[in-house]
Parts: sequence; structure tokens; C-alpha cells
Amino acid sequence: MNNMCSSLGGVIVAVDGTEHGYAAVRYAASEARRLGVRLDIVHVLPGYLPVAPMRMPVAPDAWFESYGAQILARAKEAALVAVPGLEVGTHLREGGRTQQLLAFAEHARPIVLGSRSPRSLDRLWTGGTVTGVAGRAGCPGVVVPADRDPGEVHGRIAIGLRAPGQAGELFDAGFQIADELDVELVVLHAWRLGGVYDDIIAHQTETERW
Repeated sequence: MNNMCSSLGGVIVAVDGTEHGYAAVRYAASEARRLGVRLDIVHVLPGYLPVAPMRMPVAPDAWFESYGAQILARAKEAALVAVPGLEVGTHLREGGRTQQLLAFAEHARPIVLGSRSPRSLDRLWTGGTVTGVAGRAGCPGVVVPADRDPGEVHGRIAIGLRAPGQAGELFDAGFQIADELDVELVVLHAWRLGGVYDDIIAHQTETERW
């Protein structure tokens, strides 16, 4: 397995062998070209097999590593087809996907993930990887749908604002990215009242106050 690289400020993309992942690679390659940085592709081998009704620990053997290497090779090829001459590194990791990707992308700009199906079987394998990484990463995160047109340009940058105390750093990053891409910036704030029935019985004035 490769050691963790020192790709400070580079673009990181995760692949899992699905078309979702390869769509993310193509997007990530174009972002790396735009930013003038290298692209690092990461695939994480599972540390267990999800066998109902419990997860069975396994030690990834040569077959797992060979299969992971094939995924990385195909991903690198996809990146170079999208952006010939791009500097690309590939990295095979082992363990929990979310934890490995968060550690690897500590200094990324950004980390790119392919969108995943919400089917329960997929979530059993991924453990909610997209949600886990997007919610905890210390860098910008991009989730790319599998059917994205490779020639499609950015339309807008959306910021999800949770609390005013987080606004400064969030807006600094959002304005910078929107300016770089010359697109509009949209700010979204959503809330949910606490109790099970509160949304039903809350008075209209409470909604207006929010």
C-alpha cells in the first residue's frame, strides 16, 4: 500500500469501483487542472465483510489488494483521459472509509466524492461515507452525481448555514469559490422544531419568528 502523500492543497477524490466514483474522478481532474494542483485518487479496502446479521472482520489479502489496484488504475486512466498530462497519484488504504478519507484529506482543496444510492444495501457497504465525510471534513467537499455531463459548468455555490457563529469562515470560503468560478452564491438555512408534534401544532407566529 502507498504511504500517505503530502498533497497539501491538492484535490482528493475517493473511488469505490462504481460509475459514481469514476464520474467524481473526471470532475476532480477538471478541478485539479483549474486550480493548478495535483490530483490524488484514494480507494479504501474494507476492514470487514458485511454479512447479515453481523459484520465479520477480515484481513484484506492479495485478492483484495489486487482488486483495489485495478480500481485505482481505471480511475487514473479516467482522470488522464479527462485531463491529459495531469499529475495524478493513487493511494490504497485499509480500514473505515470515512475515517481514512478524513485523515487523508486533512489538507485537501477540495475532497470529491461520487453520489451514492440511498438503498440500504449500499449504505451497509459504505456506512454513510458521503454524509460522514461531508459533515466532518475540514476542507470543502464536492459530491458529484454519476450522470453529470463532463462538459457541464458550475451554476451556483450553495452554503448551508447552521448557526451564526459559523458564518464568518463559511462565507469567506463560499465567496472565494463563487468568485473563482464566477457563479452565484446561495445561502440556505433550515430548521426543525424539537418535539414530535411541534411541527403540526406550532402557531404561525412561531414560524414567522424563525
